[in-house]
This record gives sequence, structure tokens and C-alpha cells, in this order.
Amino acid sequence: MFDSSLASRNVNTEILYNLSATRNIGKALKTFGITEASDYVLAVVMNSTAEAVGRVRDAIAGEEVVDVENGLREYADKGRICSQYGIEEKERSAGSLVDSVVTRIACRDIL
Repeated sequence: MFDSSLASRNVNTEILYNLSATRNIGKALKTFGITEASDYVLAVVMNSTAEAVGRVRDAIAGEEVVDVENGLREYADKGRICSQYGIEEKERSAGSLVDSVVTRIACRDIL
């Protein structure tokens, strides 16, 4: 049955939590949160307006990559992604990395 309640305190934390392969909110925040050492940031603006998107752009110092799909492919550290989600080479040869990650995220509440 679908539970509409959040696992965390707000929608921003919920997005990070739902990227994680585990059910540990603290680990998700540590893994996917922004630090001073972060080189790349993926900004998600919920229920966006032009003003809201503008505020996010102004808050981030750096180059904007508009083509998200190709930008993610270019900047993604595939080795780190495989390590984070426990994806082995044999699995990668059988399907796409995206399919493997989505499967880990989708199945985390089942296991």
C-alpha cells in the first residue's frame, strides 16, 4: 500500500533520501549532500517558478549545464556510482548503469 508520508522532515531531504540505496537518512545526507568540497551540484527545484529557479541559479557559483541528461553522463563518476550501489561489472555488462541504479533504489524497501 502507498504511504504518502515523508520518511524525512522535508521534501528536500526526501529527494536525497530517495536517491540512496539504503534506508538510512543520515547516510543519504552524507553521501548526496553538498559540502565545501563539492565540485558538481544537481539542483532540483520543486513546483518551480521562474523566480524560484532564478534564486537557485544566483545561489550557486559555477557553470550551468542545461542539458542534464548529457551533463550527468559527462560528469558522473561511474566507478563511484557502482561502488555506492554495489553494482558489479557482470551486472553492468548485462544492462545499463541507470537500470542498475534504479533497480537498487526501487528494491531497497523490499529487502
